[in-house]
Amino acid sequence: MNRKFTSTVAGATLIIALAAVLSRSIGFLREMIYANVFGLNKSFDIYLVGAVFPTIINTAVYYLAQNYFISSYHKIPIEQSSERKIFFNKNFIVFILIGFAITIVLFLLRGFIMETYLWRADEATRDITEKIFLLFILSIPLNAGYSIIASYLQAENNFNKPAIAQVFLNIPIILLVLFFNKSIGIYSIGIGYLFGNLFQIIYLFYFVKDKITLSFSNFVNRFSFQEGVNASLIIIILIEVVNQLHLVIDRYFFNFVDEGGIASLNYASVLFVLPIGVFSIALSTAIFPRLAESFNKKDWTKLEKYFNDSLAVLTFLFVPLTFIYFFQGDLIIRVLFQHGEFSIVDTGITYNVLQMYSISLLFYSAYAVINKLVYSSGLIKQLLAISILLLLVKIIFNFILVKILKQDGLALSSSITYIILSLSCLLLVLRKMNIKNKYRFINELLFAVVMASVAYFITNNLVRIFPINISIQQILVISFFCLNYFFLAYFTGTLPRITVKF
Repeated sequence: MNRKFTSTVAGATLIIALAAVLSRSIGFLREMIYANVFGLNKSFDIYLVGAVFPTIINTAVYYLAQNYFISSYHKIPIEQSSERKIFFNKNFIVFILIGFAITIVLFLLRGFIMETYLWRADEATRDITEKIFLLFILSIPLNAGYSIIASYLQAENNFNKPAIAQVFLNIPIILLVLFFNKSIGIYSIGIGYLFGNLFQIIYLFYFVKDKITLSFSNFVNRFSFQEGVNASLIIIILIEVVNQLHLVIDRYFFNFVDEGGIASLNYASVLFVLPIGVFSIALSTAIFPRLAESFNKKDWTKLEKYFNDSLAVLTFLFVPLTFIYFFQGDLIIRVLFQHGEFSIVDTGITYNVLQMYSISLLFYSAYAVINKLVYSSGLIKQLLAISILLLLVKIIFNFILVKILKQDGLALSSSITYIILSLSCLLLVLRKMNIKNKYRFINELLFAVVMASVAYFITNNLVRIFPINISIQQILVISFFCLNYFFLAYFTGTLPRITVKF
């Protein structure tokens, strides 16, 4: 695959998607191993609580690096290559130093954090959770350095290496859980995660080592606090932290859900984010440099085309997937997770959670693209206000719904928040940007829902006529539903209309 093709949006999306399929497949294998070894038992709940803070920080840092670095990097003219190199080096050092600072702060606050989540837990549970927490916070500086290198390569339209690097994260976890779970138990996940982060940064560092100048004296001479930590960076940090706090808030309700409830949220969430990680993130990552470039050049026609065409593709893909998750998701959970310690009861619990998540699948996938346009257009203050407001909405709905639906309520609360977040940011973009076709997303969403409803109604009623095994019946429903949906799109002329050509 030549360099010219991979530097296009279509080529970059394909490369990222293929690497994401490999990475997510390995990640799915990891979750299947978790299910087989740990099921929905208490030890896995403990791991999820102990890992949540460091994990959401690592996720926030990665998206912070991407959203801040790529937009700022493209503001430096391409002719000023030396200035671009200096900008990369400064941010690489700053992010690693911030990572170390966060690790130290979390280490000092570990007692308070554990008490917040485990106020009803016994001493043994607190001790295990704290050790897992300590293992995970050691990964934060490594992830911070990796995030900047990955963002730099993406800004240079080099997407394949960061995409491949994601594969390295899960391999050590899988190996340690498989071979050492009997001797070190749940700690095998934390140790594997730490090694995975180390391998990621080593792999990417090899490709940019000629661009990095690790001279502390040069860094001190060139760097000023005001220049390195400007208002935009602070706002973006707040946005990413606030958005990641949704997961932390769910873990707070550890004492309010059924045993295994937090674990069921995890397994359902893995299924929920899988297609988003493969398609939405791949597309949004590939298109982000184009959006930033088009905005800086004030090429509104091209910017609108990239934005609307991307949403059209996601709408076409995620509407039928929502139907599959909501109506046939128990089959997917049985096939992937129902082994070893993961029982048929666990499948039912996880399926109920997945149904609640699936309601917002399209909206959360669309937000991956909408978010990039918000960042490209500099609407970060408005995004921060929306993020803070929705955090409060999430907290309120959690308290209301957890009493009625327990872990299902937490998932439904997340879906409500994701839908509001996506629509709020879409309205923000349509109001502030020079986008002429403002209703294209809504029109294509409604049309896709009608097509999916017709396709599912026909398929489900036809297949159920035949007295066959329930699992085979579900497989046939999913298969013929997808075919019917595709043919309806083709014969109504919808398929060519949403086939985006970048």
